[in-house]
Amino acid sequence: MIASIRALREGHRSSLLAYLGLPLVLALLAVAFIGRGLVSGATYSQTILADGPSIYWRLGEASGSTAADTSGHGNTGAYSASGVTYGVAGAPLGDSDTAVSLSGGGNVIENGTGGVPVGNAARTTEAWVKTTAGNETVVDFGRGGCCNQFYDFNVQVSGNQIILGGGCCNLTWYANRPINDGSWHQVTVTSDGVQTVTAYLDGQSLGAQTQNLQTCQGYSQTSCILEVGGPNNYAGTVDEVAVYPAALTATQIANHFAASGYTPPSVPGSVTPSAGSNSISVTWTASTATVPAGQPAVQGYVVTAYKNGTAPQNAVATPGTATSATIGGLVAGTAYTVQVVGFNQFGSGAPGISSSVTPTGALATYASTVLGDGPAIYWRLGEPGGGMAADSSGNGNTGIYSSSGVTYGAAGAPLGDADTALSLSGANVTGYSQGGVPVGNAPRTAEGWVKTTAGTESLLDFGRNGCCNQFYEFNVEVSGNQIILGGGCCNLTWYAPRAINDGSWHQVAVTSDGTQTVTAYLDGQSLGSQTQSLQTCQGYSPTACILQVGGGYTGTVDEVAVYPAALSATQIANHFAASGYTRPGVPGSVAASAGSNSATVSWTAPTATVPPGQQAVQGYVVTAYKSGTTPQNAVATPGTATSATIGGLVAGTGYTVQVVAFNQFGSGAAGISSSVTPTGASTTYASTVLGDSPAIYWRLGEPGGGVTADSSGNGNTGAYSGTGVTYGAGGAPLGDTDTAVSLSGGNATGFSQGGVPVGNAARTAEAWIKTTAGNESILDFGRGGCCNQFFEFNVLVSGNQITLGGGGNNLTWTAPRAINDGYWHQVAITFDGTQTVTAYLDGQSLGALTQSMQTCQGYSPTACILEVGGPSAYTGSAW
Repeated sequence: MIASIRALREGHRSSLLAYLGLPLVLALLAVAFIGRGLVSGATYSQTILADGPSIYWRLGEASGSTAADTSGHGNTGAYSASGVTYGVAGAPLGDSDTAVSLSGGGNVIENGTGGVPVGNAARTTEAWVKTTAGNETVVDFGRGGCCNQFYDFNVQVSGNQIILGGGCCNLTWYANRPINDGSWHQVTVTSDGVQTVTAYLDGQSLGAQTQNLQTCQGYSQTSCILEVGGPNNYAGTVDEVAVYPAALTATQIANHFAASGYTPPSVPGSVTPSAGSNSISVTWTASTATVPAGQPAVQGYVVTAYKNGTAPQNAVATPGTATSATIGGLVAGTAYTVQVVGFNQFGSGAPGISSSVTPTGALATYASTVLGDGPAIYWRLGEPGGGMAADSSGNGNTGIYSSSGVTYGAAGAPLGDADTALSLSGANVTGYSQGGVPVGNAPRTAEGWVKTTAGTESLLDFGRNGCCNQFYEFNVEVSGNQIILGGGCCNLTWYAPRAINDGSWHQVAVTSDGTQTVTAYLDGQSLGSQTQSLQTCQGYSPTACILQVGGGYTGTVDEVAVYPAALSATQIANHFAASGYTRPGVPGSVAASAGSNSATVSWTAPTATVPPGQQAVQGYVVTAYKSGTTPQNAVATPGTATSATIGGLVAGTGYTVQVVAFNQFGSGAAGISSSVTPTGASTTYASTVLGDSPAIYWRLGEPGGGVTADSSGNGNTGAYSGTGVTYGAGGAPLGDTDTAVSLSGGNATGFSQGGVPVGNAARTAEAWIKTTAGNESILDFGRGGCCNQFFEFNVLVSGNQITLGGGGNNLTWTAPRAINDGYWHQVAITFDGTQTVTAYLDGQSLGALTQSMQTCQGYSPTACILEVGGPSAYTGSAW
């Protein structure tokens, strides 16, 4: 017997197998390990051997080039000559059998004995890995093939993913914790020989996917060899590699993990709640667990409130050192129990459950309003630390915070809620994804709160890149006053009537109705709908289509939710209202007095609820209504103002004046004056312009405040840049109290509700300028294009020339006198909608040229915005 065991240990497996038979060999193996006194190690190896592996490399060699096969089938392996470190501490606890570390292309390759399953035969591959590196191949056998052939069977780990590579296509599973965390993990993939492929991490299933396998198709079985640590150059430690000619059951795989000696956390003890105002505070005693030496037994806890003891609602995650937490956003008068679940690198334990308590406070909260609309994922992002984002939807779609660039505990968005928010600096929160996001063209709503002063920022994203109009991706971004839905390489863009990146909280939502209607909302108000069919994650498994918050985002983010339905405008408005913020009320005591072609109006300031330290009112738009019905002539003021003067009115006509206050959340209702009748001239410059029905008319007479009012009556307001603007310069028309602005690299940019002509539509662009500078852009709208396309309509002046820039080519007219002479000049360009373009200087034609227009070709009209004083950095006065 001893001689037989010695022969087996020395590698004479083939002769021993023939002499004794496989069952007795397996029994001898068990006796041999027990004889070495390795009780727990023997238990692990016995458990493996009892399930009949065809290859079992324990990788416990102290040196040499051969990896012994403990399965008894003689399928030995060969260590590479370099990149292998022997004798590293192994995975199973209490087992002196060691592991190997691989680096720099080190690997173990089977000696061509054909021990792996081929074709679509049933199989299981299993190994223990310990790595901090990226995409790493654990085990591989087969040959590369095209998509869906799966000639290869390549098990990889990357971040929190287990990947089965089949040549050029992959199956991917997402775990609810990282695998490349420097701790031991058991990684297993099974195929049942039909089409069901299942991945397991640390004894727990990550779900099944469907794939027919053709491993080593067209190759002989002996050329289809097992490789550990390649071809993706695994960097880390590996141990206990086994291949089975059957799909092991979930119970068998869980038994293997249990035999390692490791455990997830035990049940937290003494879970004790106490009710507060719309909140519950809870304490507990710490869980215990068996983990590798030097690692924490508990990495964190997920604390969840259960409404009426049955419905999981509202959750927060904590670090592993915590023994208390507070859950906010709960409803007063409703009983809740609290469940506390510990987790570590090996998964989650069973919950500790509190008794029932009933919060006080409001009968509805922001969180309860969101939950009432059935989100699939709801990250409140109120964690104090610990790396995990809890899912308050009750669906268990947790996320993971990136290891750097994350600041916990920022003040949250909803007023009066103890739940905090998250500040990100190039960091993100990534879903582990159990398929919680909508895919294909399914209806959806994506919602979140942002606070940023940065540029283009991705709020949330799920899907995969595709070509234009495919919209394989669903990427909600904010930039300036824009909400952008990125679909891969094409975008939908909405323009808001105010800035989003102003350093204040804003609610951003995008819905799709499952047909082709996509709608964006800002602070509970619709920005309009656009038409686009979606193909989110086309060709990917739903579990591979993961939610990410803040891909490169800089700012604070809170209350992110994804819904499997297109919420109505009323539902989204209700969410905003539940935050506690409001737009300004109606200005009071609006009183107007008539003057010469003008009206002066005063009012008392309204109130609004805004974040602490911010202005309740940021400004007013004051508009004269001819005969009380037709909006004509408007001016904007700063939020501190309580009076304004509107010029350019017609004598002998009655006007009422409406005053509308606005803040970061939008505009309130109007305060309306009684009717007054100005004196003076029967016509004015403004009335002459208005008589020709402009789509946009910026008089640029603001005393400050950052907003330029639209006197056309069409509501196409704009925003002044934060620098390079001087208000209150003397205006162009004589005898008009309305002022002008001076620009020095500054500009006024339209918020644009589609006010500019697009395509080849007829148009006139007109402005008064006073400058001594060189090549200056007076006004511009459109997008750059190639020569003769004229996707852009950019009116410039330089010396004695008026130029119309179209992107790549220009049209130029030469005047008989200087334009940049420091005097006021009227500049206008008309286009008749066919091919005739005419320029005018001070009311006189400079001639007609021929050019077809394609302004904003391929862009939505709402994305085609007017800009005064750019992009060529105008220096001078404009009116």
